[in-house]
Amino acid sequence: MSLNLLDLLKNQVTGSLASKAAGFLGESESGITKALGGIFPSLLGSVIDQGSTAEGAGNLMGMLKDQDGSILDNVGDMFGGGADAVNGLMGSGGGMLDSLLGDKLGGMTDMISKMSGLGGGSTSSLMKMAAPMLMGMLGKQVRSGGLDAGGLMGLLSSQKDHVSSAMPSGMGSLLGLASFGGLMDKAGDLLGGAKDAAGKVVDGA
Repeated sequence: MSLNLLDLLKNQVTGSLASKAAGFLGESESGITKALGGIFPSLLGSVIDQGSTAEGAGNLMGMLKDQDGSILDNVGDMFGGGADAVNGLMGSGGGMLDSLLGDKLGGMTDMISKMSGLGGGSTSSLMKMAAPMLMGMLGKQVRSGGLDAGGLMGLLSSQKDHVSSAMPSGMGSLLGLASFGGLMDKAGDLLGGAKDAAGKVVDGA
């Protein structure tokens, strides 16, 4: 079975981050969890897109050089360190988001906010918390596998199917992820066909 980074994030990060972030942001844990379900695949999609060229993969390796994955082991401790520790995390995450998303950051924030029911400010803060977690996971894979830029490109390419099936509807288009737009269009067509078929069965009954 191929490695699924989104499953690793869900198993190792989402539960603890949702619990701590809900208290920190004053939002419901269910809303935070729903938002993270859109944030992680959307951010990973942007990473995949950036890593689809040798130059982009080289830039990502620069971002990952200090990401050893240790952040994944102490999510609770970090929030226990108070606002300064969390603000430091969000400061780091804000820089990552700017590098990965550029002028698409606002659009992604709006879409995640609408799908999760979180306020825009909370969504923005959560995205800044999530980005270092994702990059920490990638950095851990790069280090443990001894990957170079080419190896990173291969790892990211292997995640396209997982990301396509998990990304919120319309996010791929918003982020301009042309490199696997075909996969997303196909998935959307299949989903639409299934809904149509289900509707006809209900109408027929």
